[in-house]
Amino acid sequence: MNIKGTRTDIDYLFRNAMLNLEQIKNIGDICRILGRYIFVDRFILEARAGERIGLSCIKKAGEYNIIAEMICSDKNGSANRYFYQLGPGGYYLLEKAGERHIEMNILADAEMKSRILTFNYFALENNYDMTLKYNQDRKHRYFICKGDVICYFSGAVTENEIIWGLIGSLSKKDGDPFTSTDIRNKFRFMPIEKKMIYVETKTNNIRGYA
Repeated sequence: MNIKGTRTDIDYLFRNAMLNLEQIKNIGDICRILGRYIFVDRFILEARAGERIGLSCIKKAGEYNIIAEMICSDKNGSANRYFYQLGPGGYYLLEKAGERHIEMNILADAEMKSRILTFNYFALENNYDMTLKYNQDRKHRYFICKGDVICYFSGAVTENEIIWGLIGSLSKKDGDPFTSTDIRNKFRFMPIEKKMIYVETKTNNIRGYA
């Protein structure tokens, strides 16, 4: 099986003018969305893009493993649902462009992806937007948003656990570490009060690899 999406493939695709400028913009926009929102369905993808995304653009990005397009059927097997995340080529593309992004846990399972997807709906409905200013939780139990709001799943993590995790990763302008009081004063904690949107365990890449 010849799998595209190596660093050489990505460099050739973008630097050898194999894509037109509109395609470069569209694929770049998709990567930026997935680099911020991590794991989305078609609705969230287009809502964050602010427009409908053409299937040809998704197909080209998927062909080169810039994104991973996944599919699952509902419990009755009567309808398909599509999900998207960055592929290896997408991570490389954002790194090469010098753009900050959030990396999904490489071992993210159905539970983690369900939390990410549920958060994305909660954030969209409540006008929260993920920030790239801070490192995000590797287990995707809480999400730091713009305006220093931390949205979290109370059944997966406590406020105290979040605070202790942040103490080791944040520092003040003078280099001194944040205290627990500093963090409580700086951030606002918002429980994610939304019914979990579950991702089926049999969700897999539509192309059967990567």
